[in-house]
Amino acid sequence: MRTVRAVITLSIASLLLLVSCAPTAPDQGVVHPDVHARATLPVSSVAVVADAVIVRDDLAPEDYYVVEGSRDASSWMLGSATTAIEKGRYRVDFTLAPFVGGFLGGDEVLKVARDLEEPTRAQSPPFFVSPVIVNDVGYTDALVAVLRHVASTDVQGTGPLVTYADSTAPARPDWNLLSERMGTDYLLVAVAGGVSVSGGKQTSQVCLSSCLSVAWTVLLNAICSTVSGGSVEAESGVEVYGEVDVETPSQLASVVQLFDIRTGDVVWTSTMTYVDIDPLSRDFYANEWAPSLLQHVVHLPRPRR
Repeated sequence: MRTVRAVITLSIASLLLLVSCAPTAPDQGVVHPDVHARATLPVSSVAVVADAVIVRDDLAPEDYYVVEGSRDASSWMLGSATTAIEKGRYRVDFTLAPFVGGFLGGDEVLKVARDLEEPTRAQSPPFFVSPVIVNDVGYTDALVAVLRHVASTDVQGTGPLVTYADSTAPARPDWNLLSERMGTDYLLVAVAGGVSVSGGKQTSQVCLSSCLSVAWTVLLNAICSTVSGGSVEAESGVEVYGEVDVETPSQLASVVQLFDIRTGDVVWTSTMTYVDIDPLSRDFYANEWAPSLLQHVVHLPRPRR
């Protein structure tokens, strides 16, 4: 910071002191410069599109995708994202959860259940298509393309949510069509892939971890009690403890991108991986997902038409 030096005469200093000591009227009708500048920024309209897929990791032999739970997660993403960005200079005019698994590759057949602990079936994604778009092939293709573009984004250095084969590589979305159908300045797209570990699976993993830790501790102490003069030696009366962790916590990886809907230019991106959370909880999306993933969203003016 710059240091501003000023030479002030004694008389001016005295005058300033008297003024500062005088009573002042309440701060009424005064618009601070930063507030005034913020208030004059144009409000940009935004469409929000979300697609989440949640896998259930249960005691059953195979994991499976939960359709209703994934639809709930997409709905909660829409609601919490809307609340988060409308705190700035955005107005959400359009929301849509068009698919369950629209950003997944369509060639693979996967295990799917309508809800938790219900019978599974084999199905290729998407596992659900909204009635709003089901008969509109061009619109469906444009939404799939933009979702796959977002899902191809690297998540905090761990790679993208989905790696596509050449045959299903993300195509360029039809931005003219998307702009026409949504009628907004920007498009915010959120995709997420998560794993929900059942309570029974977590309990069994905790028990297994505990048993293996006990066995490993016994083995380490037996080694330390018999080895002398080597690199492994415990002090007298000190027990060596070994911990084995085989738990797989529930988790979610997510990407959010903001597009100029007229040009398709990406103007902002945010990625996050959440561990040891409940991806099938409304509270998670309202209290953790949106506040962290969207806390630094840029506030852009309306594009010039």
